[in-house]
Amino acid sequence: TITTGEDGKAKFTIDLPIDLSDENTALFAVKETKVPNGYVPTEKVIDVDTKYTNQDETVLELKADFQNSITVTEISKVDATTGEQLPDAHLQIIDPETNEVVEETITTDEVWVVKGLTYGKEYILKETIAPLGYAVSSEIRFTVGANEKVEMKDELLTKFSKQNVGGEEIPGATIVVTDEDGKIVDEWVSTNEPHDIIGLVNGKTYTMHEEVAAEGYVKATDIEFVAGAENNHIVMIDKQVIISKTDQTNKSVIGAKMQLLDSITKEIVEEWITDGKEHPLSNVELGKSYILHEVEAPKNFLLAEDVEFIVSDDNKDQLITMVDLRLDKVQISKKDITSKEELAGATLKITDENDCIVEEWISKENPHYVWLVVGRTYHLTETIAPDGYAVTETITFKVDDNGEIVQQVIMYDELLPAAGSVHTGDSTMIMMYSVIFMISGLSYAVLNNLRKKKEDY
Repeated sequence: TITTGEDGKAKFTIDLPIDLSDENTALFAVKETKVPNGYVPTEKVIDVDTKYTNQDETVLELKADFQNSITVTEISKVDATTGEQLPDAHLQIIDPETNEVVEETITTDEVWVVKGLTYGKEYILKETIAPLGYAVSSEIRFTVGANEKVEMKDELLTKFSKQNVGGEEIPGATIVVTDEDGKIVDEWVSTNEPHDIIGLVNGKTYTMHEEVAAEGYVKATDIEFVAGAENNHIVMIDKQVIISKTDQTNKSVIGAKMQLLDSITKEIVEEWITDGKEHPLSNVELGKSYILHEVEAPKNFLLAEDVEFIVSDDNKDQLITMVDLRLDKVQISKKDITSKEELAGATLKITDENDCIVEEWISKENPHYVWLVVGRTYHLTETIAPDGYAVTETITFKVDDNGEIVQQVIMYDELLPAAGSVHTGDSTMIMMYSVIFMISGLSYAVLNNLRKKKEDY
C-alpha cells in the first residue's frame, strides 16, 4: 500500500514474481483504495504485466495516473408548494460525529453548492432560521456522493391573532380556519399568544371565522385571505360595547337592575345588576340595534329613560352611558323672623328651572322634607302666608352634593303691622283717635249749620 505525498505523487520499487503462465490476464494491478478527503474515488485499475520477455529485462517501469474529482453537494431550500428557491434561510451542515458546523450559509435565489465534503460520510443539514413567513424545517441527514443533491422544503408558517382594539391578544375566543371548500383546516381557542398554522398552501384562499367571541367582546366578521409568505400574520380584532351607569355628577351607580333588549323582538339579551364598574356586553352582534333598559333604580335615584343604540361595524370600542339622577334630602323650614319658631299654615311650593311644580304643601309646626335632584336649582315660593303674616319673597336655592348631610332651606315670615299690640307710653294710637274725633265734630257742626239755614228760608 502506497500513500501519495503532498504533491499527489507516489514512487516505489517492489519485487514481483515473473508471470510464466499462458494466461492473458495480469497477475498484479494498481488501484486506488483510499481517496483524499473531499474527493471522489476512481474506479480505474491499471494492470501490471510481469510476464517473461527476455533475460535481459530485469526491471519493469510502470507509470499510473489516477485522477480524482472533488465532491460537489448541491443544496436547495425551496417552498414546499411552489418548489421555488427561498432566500434568507440560515442553513448549517453539521458533522454528526463531532457535532461541529462544517459549512453554513444564508440562502439566495440560487442553489447552495458545497465542495469538498468527505465522500461517503453522513452529514446533517439544519435550518436555524427560516425565511419570513415560513416554518423551520426538520433536520435532514444525507450521505455525500460524487454529485449529491439535497432538497429541503419549507412550509408556510401563518400566525393568527385575536386582538382587542388596543392590540392585545384576547384569550377565550373559539376560532376556525377553513379552506375554499369549507373544510376545517384548524380550530382552536385563543390564548395570550398568537396561534401558528404550518402548511397552508401558498396562493390558496382561506377564511378565518370566529365561532364564539370571548366574554365581554363582540364577535368579529370573517376574514378571507390568500396564504403566502407576505401574508403571514392574520389579525382579527374584537371590539367591546361597554355600559357605564353613572349619576349626574359622573359617579358610578351601584345596585341598578339592568336589561339589554333586542330592539326588534324585545327579547332579553343580557341582564345584570351594576356593581360600580363598567359592564362589557356579551352576545351582541355588529350592525344590530339594542335597547338599554333600567328595570329598577337604586334607592334615592330616579329611573332613567331607555337608551337605544346600534353596534357599529368598525374596530372601535363603544361606550354607552346611562345616567340616573341622584336625589338628596332637603329640609324646608317656614319660621317667624322674630321668634325663629316654625310657622304653621303657610302654603308653599317648590318649582324647578322650568317652573314646573315639584311639590306643594301647607307648613306645620315641624320642618318639611323633600327629595330633590342633586345639582339642580329650585325655587321655594310662598303663595299664602299664615294669618297675620306678610307673604315673603321667593327663595332660589341649589341642591348641593353634600352626601349624608341634610341641606336646610329656611324661609322667614314677618307679622303684618295691624296684627301688632299697643305698648304703654306709645301716643301713636291716641293721636290717631283724636284726629278722627275732631274731624267727626267738625262734620257735625257743618251739617247742623246747613240745616238751620234751610229752615230760615
